[in-house]
Amino acid sequence: MDSKNCELDSARHHLHRVIRIREVERLVGRKRSSIYALMSPSSRYFDPDFPQKIRLSNQPNGSVGWMLSEILAWIELKAMQRTGN
Repeated sequence: MDSKNCELDSARHHLHRVIRIREVERLVGRKRSSIYALMSPSSRYFDPDFPQKIRLSNQPNGSVGWMLSEILAWIELKAMQRTGN
């Protein structure tokens, strides 16, 4: 495998990783409560395009995360909507 293919595989792996709430906060520029409001259909801030969390454990209040690729796609969607592209 050449170095270009290794770089592509590494980039794909990076995008498919699960990130935790602190990284979502950093990427999206919102705090935890605002992020959960984006995901809640009963919230006036609900955004059906915002990625849903992924359960990382079987516990009812266990760890959750989000797919980095889905968060980045949502940010790109918002940028495209802003510019009308």
